[in-house]
Amino acid sequence: MTQGGLASSIGDKMSKNALIMPGEVHDAAVTLGRQLRTARLRRNFKLEDVASRIGVHRVTVSRLEKGDPTVSVGVLITALWVYGLLPDLVLIADPLNDRVGIALEASASRQRAKTGTGGMDDDF
Repeated sequence: MTQGGLASSIGDKMSKNALIMPGEVHDAAVTLGRQLRTARLRRNFKLEDVASRIGVHRVTVSRLEKGDPTVSVGVLITALWVYGLLPDLVLIADPLNDRVGIALEASASRQRAKTGTGGMDDDF
Protein backbone atom coordinates (compact mmCIF):
# COMPACT_ATOMS: atom_id res chain seq x y z
CA MET A 1 0.00 0.00 0.00
CA THR A 2 1.26 3.42 -0.84
CA GLN A 3 0.65 6.27 1.56
CA GLY A 4 2.24 9.67 1.22
CA GLY A 5 4.58 8.32 -1.44
CA LEU A 6 5.84 5.55 0.84
CA ALA A 7 4.98 1.88 0.65
CA SER A 8 4.94 -0.15 3.83
CA SER A 9 3.90 -3.60 2.66
CA ILE A 10 3.48 -5.89 -0.31
CA GLY A 11 -0.09 -6.86 -1.03
CA ASP A 12 -2.50 -7.21 1.88
CA LYS A 13 -0.12 -8.90 4.31
CA MET A 14 2.59 -6.92 6.02
CA SER A 15 5.82 -8.79 6.57
CA LYS A 16 7.24 -8.75 10.08
CA ASN A 17 10.28 -7.14 8.48
CA ALA A 18 8.30 -4.75 6.28
CA LEU A 19 10.30 -1.84 4.96
CA ILE A 20 9.23 1.74 4.48
CA MET A 21 10.23 2.71 0.97
CA PRO A 22 9.35 5.33 -1.62
CA GLY A 23 6.39 4.36 -3.79
CA GLU A 24 8.59 4.36 -6.89
CA VAL A 25 10.91 1.80 -5.27
CA HIS A 26 7.94 -0.36 -4.22
CA ASP A 27 6.55 -0.26 -7.76
CA ALA A 28 9.94 -1.26 -9.18
CA ALA A 29 10.13 -4.22 -6.77
CA VAL A 30 6.66 -5.39 -7.80
CA THR A 31 7.50 -4.98 -11.50
CA LEU A 32 10.74 -6.93 -11.07
CA GLY A 33 8.84 -9.67 -9.27
CA ARG A 34 6.33 -9.93 -12.11
CA GLN A 35 9.16 -10.09 -14.63
CA LEU A 36 10.83 -12.90 -12.69
CA ARG A 37 7.53 -14.80 -12.62
CA THR A 38 7.21 -14.37 -16.39
CA ALA A 39 10.78 -15.65 -16.85
CA ARG A 40 9.97 -18.70 -14.72
CA LEU A 41 6.74 -19.48 -16.56
CA ARG A 42 8.34 -19.04 -20.00
CA ARG A 43 10.91 -21.64 -18.99
CA ASN A 44 8.11 -23.92 -17.77
CA PHE A 45 9.69 -24.09 -14.30
CA LYS A 46 7.61 -24.82 -11.19
CA LEU A 47 8.12 -22.76 -8.04
CA GLU A 48 9.46 -25.88 -6.35
CA ASP A 49 12.03 -26.44 -9.11
CA VAL A 50 13.40 -22.91 -8.88
CA ALA A 51 13.37 -22.98 -5.09
CA SER A 52 15.30 -26.25 -5.08
CA ARG A 53 17.96 -24.87 -7.43
CA ILE A 54 18.30 -21.71 -5.34
CA GLY A 55 18.26 -23.59 -2.05
CA VAL A 56 15.21 -21.90 -0.51
CA HIS A 57 11.57 -22.75 0.16
CA ARG A 58 9.03 -22.23 -2.62
CA VAL A 59 7.33 -19.57 -0.48
CA THR A 60 10.52 -17.48 -0.72
CA VAL A 61 10.42 -17.64 -4.52
CA SER A 62 6.75 -16.70 -4.41
CA ARG A 63 7.56 -13.70 -2.18
CA LEU A 64 10.31 -12.68 -4.62
CA GLU A 65 7.82 -12.83 -7.48
CA LYS A 66 5.43 -10.61 -5.53
CA GLY A 67 8.12 -7.98 -5.05
CA ASP A 68 8.69 -8.54 -1.34
CA PRO A 69 11.68 -6.32 -0.49
CA THR A 70 12.67 -8.49 2.46
CA VAL A 71 13.78 -11.36 0.21
CA SER A 72 17.58 -11.35 0.15
CA VAL A 73 19.55 -10.00 -2.78
CA GLY A 74 21.32 -13.36 -2.86
CA VAL A 75 18.04 -15.09 -3.67
CA LEU A 76 17.34 -12.52 -6.39
CA ILE A 77 20.78 -12.92 -7.98
CA THR A 78 20.58 -16.70 -7.84
CA ALA A 79 17.11 -16.63 -9.44
CA LEU A 80 18.54 -14.51 -12.27
CA TRP A 81 21.30 -17.11 -12.66
CA VAL A 82 18.75 -19.96 -12.78
CA TYR A 83 16.90 -18.13 -15.59
CA GLY A 84 20.11 -17.34 -17.49
CA LEU A 85 19.68 -13.61 -16.90
CA LEU A 86 22.71 -13.00 -14.70
CA PRO A 87 24.85 -11.34 -17.42
CA ASP A 88 22.26 -8.54 -17.66
CA LEU A 89 22.54 -7.82 -13.93
CA VAL A 90 26.10 -6.54 -14.10
CA LEU A 91 25.02 -3.82 -16.52
CA ILE A 92 22.75 -2.16 -13.94
CA ALA A 93 25.42 -0.27 -12.01
CA ASP A 94 28.19 -0.39 -14.60
CA PRO A 95 30.28 2.75 -14.01
CA LEU A 96 30.57 3.25 -17.77
CA ASN A 97 26.77 3.61 -18.01
CA ASP A 98 26.39 5.92 -14.99
CA ARG A 99 25.76 9.23 -16.78
CA VAL A 100 24.90 11.13 -13.61
CA GLY A 101 27.96 9.82 -11.77
CA ILE A 102 30.21 10.60 -14.71
CA ALA A 103 28.88 14.17 -14.87
CA LEU A 104 29.34 14.64 -11.13
CA GLU A 105 32.83 13.23 -11.26
CA ALA A 106 33.77 15.52 -14.14
CA SER A 107 32.51 18.59 -12.31
CA ALA A 108 34.30 17.55 -9.11
CA SER A 109 37.58 17.01 -10.93
CA ARG A 110 38.08 20.74 -11.27
CA GLN A 111 40.59 21.62 -8.59
CA ARG A 112 41.24 24.92 -6.96
CA ALA A 113 44.67 26.46 -7.12
CA LYS A 114 46.73 25.31 -4.17
CA THR A 115 47.88 27.86 -1.69
CA GLY A 116 51.59 27.95 -1.02
CA THR A 117 53.06 27.16 2.35
CA GLY A 118 55.61 29.94 2.17
CA GLY A 119 55.78 33.45 0.84
CA MET A 120 54.95 34.53 -2.69
CA ASP A 121 57.34 33.39 -5.38
CA ASP A 122 57.67 36.06 -8.00
CA ASP A 123 60.19 34.08 -10.00
CA PHE A 124 58.57 33.71 -13.40
